[in-house]
Amino acid sequence: MTAIPATLTVAGQADAVEITLAGLRQHSLTETETRDDILLLFDIDLTVEQARRMSGYLNRVLPKVHAGDMSAGEAARDIRQVMSAFVPDEPVQYEMNLT
Repeated sequence: MTAIPATLTVAGQADAVEITLAGLRQHSLTETETRDDILLLFDIDLTVEQARRMSGYLNRVLPKVHAGDMSAGEAARDIRQVMSAFVPDEPVQYEMNLT
């Protein structure tokens, strides 16, 4: 991965997402690198449709972080909540709307 330092192997997934987004905000990463790294972080199988929708969602969130309109922490919380809808055996407690 481009964005996640090797030292994060002991950190939680939540920390890794936030650090990745912080890297984007510091203009050291491209939005494409960040999006790809975030999708890899969750290590779950997505259908083609789910991957398309998730990619579209991240393409809308990442420019906000890059421009400073959304904090890395706030975006990380939103991304983790959306990604949790795809995790098997986890009850979904909200309706997901990525459009």
